Amino acid sequence: MEFWIGLSVGMHLGKIIADYLQKCVDASGILSPEAREDIAEIEKVEEKISSIVDRMVDDE
Repeated sequence: MEFWIGLSVGMHLGKIIADYLQKCVDASGILSPEAREDIAEIEKVEEKISSIVDRMVDDE
């Protein structure tokens, strides 16, 4: 159970860091629009995985 809690916390912390870095990248204009779309797709998958992990932790 500790593994799932650690995984969930790590994913949430990773999202906070990724959001911060995304704001920095957007402000500097480093990424192309296509790359931003790819990142948005990855973020959607991450949200789905995160919700699955959260439900698994709640069930135990």
